[in-house]
Amino acid sequence: MTAQQMLVVSSVLDALKKWKIGGLTFSSSVSSKDLREFAHLFVSLDPTTKSIEDFRQELVNLAVAGIELKDSRLLNLKEDLPENRSSKAQHKVRSKTAYGKAADAVGSLTQSSRDGKALSFKQAKRAIQNIVDLMMQDESIMLGLTTLRCHDQYTHNHSVNVSLLSIALANRAGYPKIELADLGLAALFHDMGKSTIPLEVLNKPGEFTEDEWTMMRNHPTEGVLSLTQLRGITNLPARMAAASFEHHMNLDYSGYPKLKTPWKLSLTGRILTIADCYDAMTSSRVYRREPMSPSKVLNMMLSKSGKSFDVTLLKLFVNCVGIIPIGSLVVLDSDAFAVVLKPATDTTESERPVVKVITDAQGTPIDNGPELDLTEKDDAGEYRYSIIRLVDNTEHKFDTSRYFV
Repeated sequence: MTAQQMLVVSSVLDALKKWKIGGLTFSSSVSSKDLREFAHLFVSLDPTTKSIEDFRQELVNLAVAGIELKDSRLLNLKEDLPENRSSKAQHKVRSKTAYGKAADAVGSLTQSSRDGKALSFKQAKRAIQNIVDLMMQDESIMLGLTTLRCHDQYTHNHSVNVSLLSIALANRAGYPKIELADLGLAALFHDMGKSTIPLEVLNKPGEFTEDEWTMMRNHPTEGVLSLTQLRGITNLPARMAAASFEHHMNLDYSGYPKLKTPWKLSLTGRILTIADCYDAMTSSRVYRREPMSPSKVLNMMLSKSGKSFDVTLLKLFVNCVGIIPIGSLVVLDSDAFAVVLKPATDTTESERPVVKVITDAQGTPIDNGPELDLTEKDDAGEYRYSIIRLVDNTEHKFDTSRYFV
C-alpha cells in the first residue's frame, strides 16, 4: 500500500468511526447512481449532528437500494476499535497517518513546482512536527515505516523515509526538538530539484544517457533554486539549502555537484548523505527494481566510513537502525523465521534485537506470531532465543514491510 493510499484508507476509517458504522454491505445489484448518491451523503452529512439512523433514512428518501449500513456492535469488533486497542496499536495508526500526510505534502509541492505554481509548505510543516512528536514517543514504529518499498511511489516515499531517518539520527546526535523539526522539513524537500527533470527521464526503466545523467546530477543545484519559491520564506533557510545542495556530495567530496572553490560540508549535509544513501540502496526504483537487503547496505556503508560518510554519525546511525537493521529477515535457533522490529536497547547486545516470528520451525507462515526480545534469558541465565543466520529477503523476493504497515 502506498503512502497516499494509507492516508485515504485512514480518512475513511476515521469517518466510519464518527458515524459509528461497523461495516458496509454492497449487493451485486447496486447501481452506479446509488453509489454516487451514497458517496455524496457520506461526505456531506455531518456525523456530529446526524445519526446512523438519519443516514439510513436519507438513503431510503433517495431510493438508494443495495447498500446496507451495519452497526458496529453487530460485527463483534469491539476489541478492534481504536478506543479499545493497546496504546502501541493506536500509536502505529497515528504514525501511518502522519507518514501519509508527509508523502502527500511532497507530492503536492512537487506537482505545484512542475506546474509553475506558488509553493506553500504549511501542510508539510504540520506533518513533520507531528512526526517528530511521534518519533520521540516510539522511534522504532516510525522507522519501521521506512521499510515501505514501492518503486511507483519511490520519490514520495523516499523523501519521507529520508526525513524520518534524518530525524532519528539527529536525535541521537543531540539536536533539540525544535531543530529536529527544521531538519526533518529540510530532509523532506532534499530532492525538490527532481521536479525540474522530465518525468520520462525520472521514470525511465533503462540506463540513463550521458545527458540524462547530467540532468540527474544537476538536481541538487536545481533544488536550491526551486526551494527559493516556497511561499512564506523571506530568506531560504541555510539548512534547507544544505539538504538539497549537499546530500550527494559525500564527506570526501567524491560525489556531486563538483565545486571549484573550497567548501565545508554542513552537519545537515553529512546527516542527509547517510539517510539518503541508506534508503536509496534499500529501495526498489524504476531503473533498479531489485533493492539490496538492509544488512548488505549497512556493511557497504561501513566500508566507506571516513570516506563517503562521517565516522561518528554513521556509528550513531547504526544505533538507530540496528547492526541487524530494522526490516531484516532472520532465522532463529528454533528454526523459525522472524523479522527484526527494532534494535536492542542495550548497545552491548546489538546483535539481539526485538523480532516478530513469522513462520513455524517448518517454515510455514503463521499469523500474529509472537514478538521476542532476544536479550531475554531463562532461569539458568541462558538466552531464550538467538539468531543463527540472516536471510537476504531481496533474493527471496520477501517483502518484510507488511509487518510494519
